[in-house]
Amino acid sequence: MKQWTENKLKKTVSLFAGIVALVVTITLPIGYFYTEHQHLSLSLQNAADIIADDISVYTFQYPDSWSFQEARLMSFLEQHKPIHNEQILLISDEHDIHLSSGIPQTKPILIRHSPVKDGVNTVAMIEIQASLYPIIVNTALVLLPGSFLGLMIFASLYYWPLKALKQTLSELDEAHSELEVEIAAKEALLQRADDLTKRLHDMAMHDSLTGLANRTLYFDRLNHSLHIAERNDDKVAVVMIDLNKFKPINDELGHHIGDQLLINMSHRLQDTLRKSDTIARIGGDEFALVLHVKSTDDCERLCQKLFDLVKTPIHLGRHTLNIEASFGIAMYPDHASSPELLLQKADTAMYTAKNNHSHIAVYTTDN
Repeated sequence: MKQWTENKLKKTVSLFAGIVALVVTITLPIGYFYTEHQHLSLSLQNAADIIADDISVYTFQYPDSWSFQEARLMSFLEQHKPIHNEQILLISDEHDIHLSSGIPQTKPILIRHSPVKDGVNTVAMIEIQASLYPIIVNTALVLLPGSFLGLMIFASLYYWPLKALKQTLSELDEAHSELEVEIAAKEALLQRADDLTKRLHDMAMHDSLTGLANRTLYFDRLNHSLHIAERNDDKVAVVMIDLNKFKPINDELGHHIGDQLLINMSHRLQDTLRKSDTIARIGGDEFALVLHVKSTDDCERLCQKLFDLVKTPIHLGRHTLNIEASFGIAMYPDHASSPELLLQKADTAMYTAKNNHSHIAVYTTDN
C-alpha cells in the first residue's frame, strides 16, 4: 500500500513537473515568434501606409494621368524599399496596374496592405510581402535554451519535496472554502435584511392599496417643496380632494368595488400630474396634492381639469360608476407657511366647496 502510494505520488509529481517544464520550454520560442511577427507586421504596415500616402498625393494631383506614369510610380516603390528588400506591389485592377519592386519572398510570407486613394475613392492597393522564414529559423534556435531551461525546471520540481507543500495548500483550500461559505451566508443574510428594510420603509411611506404616498411621505415632500419655494421665491399649492358619493358606492357594492374605484381614481390623478408634483392618499377617499404653480388661477385651472377627469364614468365589471369630487386649495405663502396649516386650510376650503356644491374652492378667511 505504501509503495503504491509512493508510486502514485511519484507519477503525480512527474506529470506536474513535466507540464511546467513543457510550458516553460515552449513559452520562450512562442514569445519570440510572436514579438518578432508583431514587429515585422508593424514595420510592413508602416511602410505600406507611407508609400500609399505618397502615391495618394500624386493621384490626387494628377487624377487623370497618374495610372499611365509607370516610371513615376516605380520610383515611389523604389525610394521606399524596405531594409530587407521585401517585395512591394502596386496593384489596381481598375487601371490594369501590377508593378513590383524588390525580391519575391520565400514562403511562408507575411502580407500587409494599404489603400491608395485619389482623395475620395480607393484606386489602387499597396501590398508588401516579407518572408517569415528567418523568424522561423531564429525561433527554432531559441527553442534550444528554452529546452535547457525546461529540463532544469523539471529536475528541480521532480526532486522537490512537494508533499508538505501539497498538504499545506490542501489545508489552505479547505479553510478558504469554509470562509467563502461563511461569507456567502453572511452576505445572503445582509441582503435579506436590506430587502426587508427597504420593504418596511416602502410600506411606511406608501399607501398599501393605491401605492401612492401616505401622510408621512406627503408631509416630507411638502416640507421639501416649501424649502425650495422659499429659496426661489416661488408658490406652492396644497390641494385637498374628497370623492363625493364614494361612501354609498362602497356600502352598496362592497369594499372590493370601492377599492377598485380608489385604485382607478389614483391612476387617473397620477397620470395627469407632472413628475414634480406629489399626490398622496391621506384618508379613506381623500387625496392631497402638492403642486408647483405660478398663481392661484393656474392651480384652479389644473383642479378643473382634474375634476373633469374624476367625473368621467368608471366601468368596473358590470357597474358604471359616476362620481365627482370637491377640491380645496391653499397657497404658500399667501395662506400659510407651515405644512400643517396649509393642509388644514386646504381641508377647510374643500369642505366649503362640498357645502356650496361649487366643486372647487380657494381658502379665504370667510371659509
